[in-house]
Amino acid sequence: MVLDFTQGAWAASCVCRSWRSASRRPHLWTNFRIMSGCTGGGSFSHRRPTFIRYKNPIAILQTALRCTGSCKLDWHVEIRFDDCIGNRRRIHSLLDVLMSHSERWACVSLTIPSELGKYLERVRGKVPELRRLTFVGCDPESSWEPDDAPLIRAFAIAPKLRRVSVENALLRLTYSRLTSFTASFSLYFPDVIPPLFVIKHCVRLRYMEANIVGRINHHHFEVDTTKPSVSNTSLRHLTINDPALLAYLSLPALLSLDIGDIGCLSCLSFITPFLDISQCSLTRLYFRDSAFSGAPLADILSLVPCLTDLGIGFHTDSDAIARQLGRIDLVLAELIKSLLVVDGKQHRLVPKLKRFDFMSRIYWADCQFVGPALVNMLHSRKRTMRRASFRWAVPRVVRFPNLSHACLVALHRMKEKGSDITICALDHVGGSVL
Repeated sequence: MVLDFTQGAWAASCVCRSWRSASRRPHLWTNFRIMSGCTGGGSFSHRRPTFIRYKNPIAILQTALRCTGSCKLDWHVEIRFDDCIGNRRRIHSLLDVLMSHSERWACVSLTIPSELGKYLERVRGKVPELRRLTFVGCDPESSWEPDDAPLIRAFAIAPKLRRVSVENALLRLTYSRLTSFTASFSLYFPDVIPPLFVIKHCVRLRYMEANIVGRINHHHFEVDTTKPSVSNTSLRHLTINDPALLAYLSLPALLSLDIGDIGCLSCLSFITPFLDISQCSLTRLYFRDSAFSGAPLADILSLVPCLTDLGIGFHTDSDAIARQLGRIDLVLAELIKSLLVVDGKQHRLVPKLKRFDFMSRIYWADCQFVGPALVNMLHSRKRTMRRASFRWAVPRVVRFPNLSHACLVALHRMKEKGSDITICALDHVGGSVL
């Protein structure tokens, strides 16, 4: 809830006596937000002033904390840079109240200027229950030269901290107990690549998602292939939107790789060397917004014999991808052909494949790879293939000559025998065409 008299338990306590009694339950107060500026839609004049603009926010916060009893706290603070200038003393007083209960912090979300990170350093060693931390930098220049050291020190001694999310900041974390890290960065720096720093120093990391707006090569600096690989033997799931990161990594325990390549034309050239070096038993591989230039996908799949889940998705309607739909169609048709199992024999290419998903939000009027070859491939793998889904958007209602009546009958029979197979096109209003 927002600490606002018009919302949550505050409003419920004013309805009647029974609601007032119910609103005193401690767990109803343990999740709250403190926000600066104004909230609500529409023009600024119609928005409500938020908590920090109240006459006596300290007393309100203290009342809310008393209502929580001894429960663990899940709280979010959102303080804009402009509000910090005129309300610094009040903000520090609010943080003092919260920090006096730091031993009960379970989940903390901070959208604050970097200067407040220095103030929070006082809770170092006093957050025994903290499990999740989210930080969003909101300085005007936070994505360029943030002062991250005090904030990192503040939460360095947190024995139960396992999950950290970072946005618009450069946090070089070294938390050895961390198992999950999600980050969104605005820019790479030549002397440090934050995701690699985290992978190297967080030795128990199992899940990582790194979305980069800046680019490694072609934009800021070239990939230096002479540098030694960063190795992590615990990372299981990796999601990245810049395949150039793979040039620096060796992840022998990796099971799931979700890779995007928005606007870059050399996606696959980084994956093959990475798989050669890592020698991982990859079971899930998903391509997002990939141009599929370079080596054919079959070359990639030949390096992941344990693969059970294969996904290809186009979720960003970019001109670079739209111009290559014909090329992508040919690559996918070649992939379908290479996945065909002949005469019931075990195929050398991903013999354990159970799920194959294709999803495109880009208008694709004519998917040539959807045809008899696709149906034959699905039928040849009917013993192992548990799910196959092919969905794409079309600019208008069209018919697909590639799927004959015999193909449709074969698909229907496979579905009757338990296979979860979906092939459909969606028009501009979301209706199913096929």
